[in-house]
Amino acid sequence: MSSASPSAAPGARRPRRRPGENRAGLIAAGTIEFGLHGYAAAQTSAIAERAGVSQPNVYANFSSKRELFLACVRALSPDALASGTPASGTPARGSAGAPELLLYQAVAAAAGAELAAELPAALRELRDQVGNDRFHQALLSAAARLLLADPGM
Repeated sequence: MSSASPSAAPGARRPRRRPGENRAGLIAAGTIEFGLHGYAAAQTSAIAERAGVSQPNVYANFSSKRELFLACVRALSPDALASGTPASGTPARGSAGAPELLLYQAVAAAAGAELAAELPAALRELRDQVGNDRFHQALLSAAARLLLADPGM
């Protein structure tokens, strides 16, 4: 992946990012990709591309795909679920409803052995923050999007 933006002149370099900007971008991109494809099917290369960074940058910020997924789930907030915008606060292409879809995928992944140690507790904490009704409303909204095969992305 080139470090230049698609609209930049050939050979031009993109401006240097501020500390933490790549990490926040990866969490926003991960929210979308994991929401669309689930934990197992999401690819770190697609997350890196969506975030506008090289794939090694994923592993410079997170020790594994699992750690990135957990960071995305932990970044879910009542505001993100209410607005439908990823935790970065900056709506990205294809981000409509991404937090709800990620929540749905996280609930599905919670039963898997790889995530069972930490994910259920993170989901209970989020449910306590947003309230039982909003939590379930977000799950139903995501399920409806997926059943209609139009996740709005």
